[in-house]
Amino acid sequence: MSLLEQLRRKIKDVSDVNLAFKKTRPSFIFSEREAADIDSDTIYNLGHTGFEELVQLDSTLKDFESEFFSPLCKSTDRVQLTKAENDALDKTLGRFLEHLAPHFLISPTSRVLEWLIRRFRIQDFNAEQILLAFIPYYGTSQFMRLCKLIDFKVHNRSIWAFLAPYQHENINMSPKALAEIFKKNRDLLGLVHKSLMRAENAGIRYRTQTNFYLSLLLNLLMATPILNEHQVHMYLPYVFELGMSSSEDLVLVGFMLLSQLMSRTELSSGAFTKVTEVVAHAQCSPEHKIICLMHVFQMATAKQQQQPLSPRVASRLRQLSNLDKLLHQLGEEYSAKPFLHPYV
Repeated sequence: MSLLEQLRRKIKDVSDVNLAFKKTRPSFIFSEREAADIDSDTIYNLGHTGFEELVQLDSTLKDFESEFFSPLCKSTDRVQLTKAENDALDKTLGRFLEHLAPHFLISPTSRVLEWLIRRFRIQDFNAEQILLAFIPYYGTSQFMRLCKLIDFKVHNRSIWAFLAPYQHENINMSPKALAEIFKKNRDLLGLVHKSLMRAENAGIRYRTQTNFYLSLLLNLLMATPILNEHQVHMYLPYVFELGMSSSEDLVLVGFMLLSQLMSRTELSSGAFTKVTEVVAHAQCSPEHKIICLMHVFQMATAKQQQQPLSPRVASRLRQLSNLDKLLHQLGEEYSAKPFLHPYV
């Protein structure tokens, strides 16, 4: 084959690739070929109406309208933006995705995501933010459709490469399989924990995320019957941060994690004092505090680890106006002796 013929073939191959690209477009709602036949204005209108419906359900989303649904953003091209502009856009998109996450399974959100994919290429520029925001829905076909849009071979997404085999909608990941993956890569748990706390700090009510996080923690601990010192030190900061949360749901998640830790290991005297002080000062009902403290002292006693009640905990408990009544009521249902012994 002559050099001229080789050149002609290469030109034809490039033309074929370009033609194929024009005939397909990444899409969350449509097939790639269907999406290629739909112009950007139509996708914009689709996303905008979806956004307006979501605002009726969650008024906090209104803050993102000018950034993603103004007429000006219709001409945004991320390739032409500077690094600083893209970085700023990434931060805003990350917050927007976190606010969208509680509404992931409803139709208006699908339409909004379709626009974000078309105009802002979130599957390329914001893959990790997408996965963190929506992984609580890992067992749904919607999440798997999102995964199909992401190239997991990109280096900075390697931590999420375990999702690559699950890009087909007819394959679901079991909670046990997910826990095994998180057990092998503890950085993943740290990312999910930070995402949970960011949502709480932003005032986002995301019950699905809380339930996912609790289920993940429990499955992780079930897969680890005996904890070593390193693992205990990994989980304790989560207990402290959850216990000091302003969300009672997260406080109770922290209590459940603490209960599981206490049943599997012995805490040092300093760690025991710290966790009981966190429980005593937690923003939750007095009943939940007393039950958790009873259980903690019961677990410690079962391990021949008798611990004194710290002055800070005792002082906090004395501030409860109905402490005597609570101790009497709960003492009939739970073993209160290990808790009361150092208290009296």
